[in-house]
Amino acid sequence: RPDETVAQWLDRQRQGEQARAAFWEPFLVPALNAPLTEAAAEAGRFVLATAFLGGPEACRIGWSRVPLARIAESVAARSGSLQLRSPVSELRVQDGRLRAVAVQQREQAQVFEVDGAVLAVPPGPLERLLGQPEQFGVAGLDRFATQPIVDVHLWYDGARPGWEFAALLASPVQWVFQKHPGYLCCSLSAAGDTVRRPEADLVRLCHEELAAAVPELRGQTPREGRATRDPEATFVPRPGLQRPGATTTVPNLVLAGAWTDTGWPATMESAVRSGSVAARTLAGRLAAEPDQAGAAQELPR
Repeated sequence: RPDETVAQWLDRQRQGEQARAAFWEPFLVPALNAPLTEAAAEAGRFVLATAFLGGPEACRIGWSRVPLARIAESVAARSGSLQLRSPVSELRVQDGRLRAVAVQQREQAQVFEVDGAVLAVPPGPLERLLGQPEQFGVAGLDRFATQPIVDVHLWYDGARPGWEFAALLASPVQWVFQKHPGYLCCSLSAAGDTVRRPEADLVRLCHEELAAAVPELRGQTPREGRATRDPEATFVPRPGLQRPGATTTVPNLVLAGAWTDTGWPATMESAVRSGSVAARTLAGRLAAEPDQAGAAQELPR
């Protein structure tokens, strides 16, 4: 049913509160980063089919061992430069092609001439940047809603749980990862109810939830605690939501992002797939234009 939410589908499957708390919510809420009352049933079924019916390797769980910024730094070292705190403020399109972008650096804008560009920004900033998205062949950006993610980092002296990651049942802390011995990261997905809470409250909440579930942490007090928040981490995969593809009506301008039409929810897998499609699309379009063939060859592989 295209208009059905995960919660409605679970109702039809006669899944009670205990089953939801023990399996469906810990599994699907983090994967979709959305309450099950808002997420499309089709998105939930995709996650289930991919994880459990996609072959022996499909359900492997992986996570980054280093900060994701290291990836961007590695790409910049190989392929160019990385500009931080430098938002694109204007796209300059002339004769149907993107000619330049204006980048805001402190109090002034710097203009860069470009052969092409990949816009890897969320729907809201993209709508503001394009001004009139329909002129670029992009529609429906105002229909995207977002959900936050909160991560709480706790450092313990002497506490060494014997696992690398674990799920907490019937808890606002869905998953906890031991990044280093004694360093635990608690992940709270679809965290609309907690994202605005003070850091001290979040640290106390996560410590109490961990201490109740992990024997090694009982009687312990975290040496340090920090909370990081992403208020608009991912889009909500609502029923009937139409996601745009990579192409625009401007040949040398393409879109990327986990929220684009990859067929996946807003996950790292979706982001990687969208980036690959965007790069191939832009490279192909540039290669098809004689005066841009050299630029296409310079794109990172």
